[in-house]
Amino acid sequence: MKKLAIATDFSQQSDLAVKGGLSLAKMLSVPGVVFHWDQVISRIKNLDLIPDLGKMYKDTDGGNKIPAHLYEDFKEQLQRIGKSEKDISLEMVEAINFEDVKDYLDNLDKEGALVVAASDKDFLGRLLFGSFVEKAIFNTSQKVILLKNEVKAPIKKVGVCFDPIQDNERVLDEAIKMAKALNANIDIIHVESFDSREIYKNVFLTESDVEKNKNKYIVEKKELVKKKFAEYKTKIDAKGIKCEIDLIVTVDREPAVDLVKHLNKNPVDLLFIEPHPGFMKSFRFNSTSYDLIKHVPVNFVIIKEL
Repeated sequence: MKKLAIATDFSQQSDLAVKGGLSLAKMLSVPGVVFHWDQVISRIKNLDLIPDLGKMYKDTDGGNKIPAHLYEDFKEQLQRIGKSEKDISLEMVEAINFEDVKDYLDNLDKEGALVVAASDKDFLGRLLFGSFVEKAIFNTSQKVILLKNEVKAPIKKVGVCFDPIQDNERVLDEAIKMAKALNANIDIIHVESFDSREIYKNVFLTESDVEKNKNKYIVEKKELVKKKFAEYKTKIDAKGIKCEIDLIVTVDREPAVDLVKHLNKNPVDLLFIEPHPGFMKSFRFNSTSYDLIKHVPVNFVIIKEL
């Protein structure tokens, strides 16, 4: 990762993204560029009667130009987060359509990360009804760092929700790179979910001790999963990163239920997820990733499928 692009609309909600994004950039030793998507100037420039362009912008002490109608909002945000104009590298994306914002981000750093913020209180409404946060999560190619809490202390534990059947191993690679840069540990969390119909097919149709064979079947399946995750642990340990594996077994229950419960009892500082393609392209209510984002009060790194 070479750069963090930090989104702001100069509201109190985006204070979390700016302050947290700059803190993360410092921890990762990469530049943090704060940007704002402004649709007003683009619309004015498309009018036949263009006002004096010299009055449309103001210079900041940091050597940036900002539309005059946003300058006071910019100063108020700086005051709230305890920063000066010289502390901020601010860029304006003047565009009517989000596609132009996407192009800006791709040109900034295709391998970088986009930092946005959303609170638990208003997250459902913001996510489902056309907000910038929704567009950032679902319509950009970069990984998205979704901040729900302030970044006050050094990040010591990076969590990864990983399912070898559904997820690309790239999510582990990204978590390894982040943990290495932050000198943090990795905690891999996986729910092995059993369908009672599968157990019935393999156990209950036999004439032997049903309960004994049921438990044996689950134990054998769990051992196979342990063996697979031991390989991932070995890979991460080899990078000099301490790794823990948390395996959860459940029957006839959606994985999200146990993941949410586990993460609320065993919090991490930063949680990596890789949403299923359906999460990115269609309605999102049945997505494990959506449930995690909605119900777990941690900061997320959302990895997109290539």
